Amino acid sequence: AARHYKNSVKEILKLATGLFRACLVAQNIYPDQVMQITWAKEVWMEACEHLEIKITHNNDIIQLIMNHTWQLTSELKGKVCSLVKTMYGLENSCKNVDVMKNKHLVDDLKDQLGFCYKSLGDPARNILRQGLYKHHIIQKAVDILFYANKKDKGVLFPEYFSPFPLPGLGLILTVVFICHFSIKACLDEWANGVRVDMTFTQPAYEDIYKRHINHLKWFNTQTKEIQILSKLLKQLDVKGRLHAKVDTQPEEKQQIGLDEDAIQAAIQEFQSEDGVGLGGENSDDDN
Repeated sequence: AARHYKNSVKEILKLATGLFRACLVAQNIYPDQVMQITWAKEVWMEACEHLEIKITHNNDIIQLIMNHTWQLTSELKGKVCSLVKTMYGLENSCKNVDVMKNKHLVDDLKDQLGFCYKSLGDPARNILRQGLYKHHIIQKAVDILFYANKKDKGVLFPEYFSPFPLPGLGLILTVVFICHFSIKACLDEWANGVRVDMTFTQPAYEDIYKRHINHLKWFNTQTKEIQILSKLLKQLDVKGRLHAKVDTQPEEKQQIGLDEDAIQAAIQEFQSEDGVGLGGENSDDDN
C-alpha cells in the first residue's frame, strides 16, 4: 500500500496517480495492459520531473498507479448515479403506477439517444427534441467529477481538460445514460422500473463507451463547419472552472527560450535600424 512508502515517494505517487486518472479520462478509460503500463511509467517520470525528485519506480509502484483504472470507474458511477433519479425524474418506488412511469420514461430515453437531449419534446403534439448533448446532467456530472474544487483534476491538469476531452464526454455518457440498443450504467438500474445495484464492469460497458466515442466523432464531423462539439467541450471546461471557483482561463505555461519567429523578428528589427544590416555601410563599427 502507498502508506508504507517514504514521504517523497508518496508525494510523487499522489501526483502520478492524478496524472494517470486524467490520462484515462482524456484518452481512453479502457486501455489494454500494455498501454496501462506505458502510461503509468510516463506519469511517474512526469511527476518526478515536476517535483524535481529522482526516484526510480518499481513494479509495485506501477501496479499501484494502474489500480486506479478500476477504482476510477467505480467512483464515477458512485457519484453520478445519485443524480439520475432527480435529474431524469425517476421514481424509486415499487408502486405499479411509478413502475410503469419509469418504464415509459426509460423507453423514451433509449430511443435515438433521447437521454442526450435537454428536452425530449412531445411526438404526440409534434414538438421536436431540443438541445442535443445539452442535458443538464452532463455539466452537473462534469462539475462533481472533475471540478469539485480548486484541487480537482479538471483544474490541476488543464493540459488534459482545457477544453474538456471528447473521450471524457463519452465516459460521462457511458456512466449516466443509455445507448441506442443497450441500457447503460446508471439508467440500467432503472430499466425494469425498480432500482437494483449493478456493477460498472469493463466487459459490459466498454462497447457502449466506444459507441459513444464514435457517435461524438461522427457528430463532430457532420457539424465541423460551425464547430458545435468544440464549443460544447470548451463550455464544459469553462463552466466547470466556474464551479470550482477558479479563473475560466487556465494559466499558460511560460516558454523558456526563443522560437523561430522571435529570431526572424530580431533580424528584421536590426536590419531596419542598421540600414543594410551586419557589415553594411551604415554600421556603427564603420564610424
